[in-house]
Amino acid sequence: MRTAADVAGLREFARPDIDYLRQTIKLLRAELKIPLIGFSGAPFTLASYLIEGRPSRDWLRTKHFMYTQPKLWEELMDKLTKAIIFYLTEQADAGAQALQLFDSWVGCLSAADFRRYVQPYNRRILAALAPTGVPRIVFGTDTAAMLAEFSSGAEVASLDWRISLGAARNLLPHHALQGNLDPAVLGAGWDVIASHTDDLLKSLPDRRGYIFNLGHGVWKQADPDQLRRLVDYVHSHP
Repeated sequence: MRTAADVAGLREFARPDIDYLRQTIKLLRAELKIPLIGFSGAPFTLASYLIEGRPSRDWLRTKHFMYTQPKLWEELMDKLTKAIIFYLTEQADAGAQALQLFDSWVGCLSAADFRRYVQPYNRRILAALAPTGVPRIVFGTDTAAMLAEFSSGAEVASLDWRISLGAARNLLPHHALQGNLDPAVLGAGWDVIASHTDDLLKSLPDRRGYIFNLGHGVWKQADPDQLRRLVDYVHSHP
């Protein structure tokens, strides 16, 4: 993804494109006894995958595109925004009971760049999802410097491990909070897992409106038995 022709070549979603997803959601809803969360990548994160074309630690190609081709950036973000709105709305219509917008790489931006180049599109998505009536969750890594703005328009802010729950609660007094445990802890043995979990829960004395979770995805080497033990431990925690 480098040129105007590349951006122009991105076609719009249509329902036949995601019939498989709608059917999967309906099948899951018929079987699950717990809420089903739908999700999508956010515009910036999706754009970074398209532009970088490979894993990145600095997102220089994405930023260069954003800074040097602002009109084309707007066109790309607009197309992605429309696709995400359609994708998430369809998930809710099929039975998803909450919707989560993942912006895994937005933390590479300054707060000012986030406000200028990204926030308008995230706001459009969250506003468009309001009529679905389901809770809206936002997640981003390294977003502590812009957490209030990043979470605006959602009911739930999902956190990485770089900010304490107490600090997040001060910034977001009216949001539900989710996450915050560093996934790397899962590889350190049960005593370390339990200790970090205790510290995390103690940092938020009033845990109403808090959903325990990791601060990013499950570490691929994580022991499933340790994950089950962790879930049981949190459920039994005073």
